Amino acid sequence: MHFDIDGRTYEMPEFDSLTFREAKLMKQNTGLTMGRMLAAFEEMDSEVILALALVAIRRQDGSVDVEALYDLPINKVQLVVPEADEPEEGEEKDPTGGDEPADEDETPKPTPDEGEQT
Repeated sequence: MHFDIDGRTYEMPEFDSLTFREAKLMKQNTGLTMGRMLAAFEEMDSEVILALALVAIRRQDGSVDVEALYDLPINKVQLVVPEADEPEEGEEKDPTGGDEPADEDETPKPTPDEGEQT
């Protein structure tokens, strides 16, 4: 996933990759603990989305004007989620078109005349 923010692209940080400083910054901006942020993210809470965007911008650019980010129109901050069958950047798509192993029932079974000779 990534953010498109006012015409620029930023990789969205994964929650388990946040530093303590970033988690503190997000808590200061949302008032939520990490556990509550995860639930709020699933509900697409705008404060959590914006806090993640803030971390993404800081990781890439080093600094950001938080107030300027809050003043952006909502349609200028977009969370882009790739289609389920499209790989993330850096991942390869499965050339077989599937991730699951073949079903055992699809394996051809020998017929009686293919078995042992008597």
